Amino acid sequence: MKKVIGFLLAAAVVHAGDPPDTSAAPKTMKRAPQPIDFGAVDRTPPKAPALNAAQPLYGMFLFGIHGQTRVWAILDRSAASAKAYDVLYLDRNADGDLTQAGERFAGTSRKGFAGSEARFDIGAFKDPATGALHTNFEVTWRAASVSFRMRWRGDKITMGAYGPQRETYVQFSKTAADAPIFVPGYDRPFEFEHWMSGTLARTGTTDFKVFVGNRGSRRGAFTCVDDKFLPSGEYVLATLLYETTDGKRARYQAKLTERC
Repeated sequence: MKKVIGFLLAAAVVHAGDPPDTSAAPKTMKRAPQPIDFGAVDRTPPKAPALNAAQPLYGMFLFGIHGQTRVWAILDRSAASAKAYDVLYLDRNADGDLTQAGERFAGTSRKGFAGSEARFDIGAFKDPATGALHTNFEVTWRAASVSFRMRWRGDKITMGAYGPQRETYVQFSKTAADAPIFVPGYDRPFEFEHWMSGTLARTGTTDFKVFVGNRGSRRGAFTCVDDKFLPSGEYVLATLLYETTDGKRARYQAKLTERC
């Protein structure tokens, strides 16, 4: 069964980003979300306070069903000599100005991890465009990568950032122009990212695992929901579209019942 599930999920990765068919939808219907064109996102650098780090790090979050709300984030050091990026500026009102009150956060670290990580407790975050209130928002910096999580609309968890292998998990970038873009939440159609799955083979068994969520602007910037997102007894229905050895197109569906 694992081999079958692997192929099914592989097919899902290919087709998950297809835009919905709205050709027959009423004109009064709200515009359906389309795949985000990350190359068209405005990357005008935010207004920032005086920074201590010789090399600050930049990232961006997109909120809204169309990814229309840009929220800049900058990682800084509390002093030029600080070992960790232990200061975070987050553009809570999405106006491109990080010098305002309430947008600077001091990081904390676990015992024994001083200098190697910093955790920033944002708490409640209100989307300035939609008014949606997301809770338990936190960002964590580590030397190798940055991560975040929140309860979307105060309910289920959305978190990131992930990639196919641990070494691909993304870090904030040295410039705003190259900043990774993250898309938290589950208001948009889901996409898939495979994770530590090895190479699919025609014979034998392949344990193919995927994250379910939203793609970011690059590999390693994927945001997912956790394994408790769907209630017990509800499963993803995956479809395999393939071509047989004699050249015929075929289709197979199955429920994906394993979670991790």
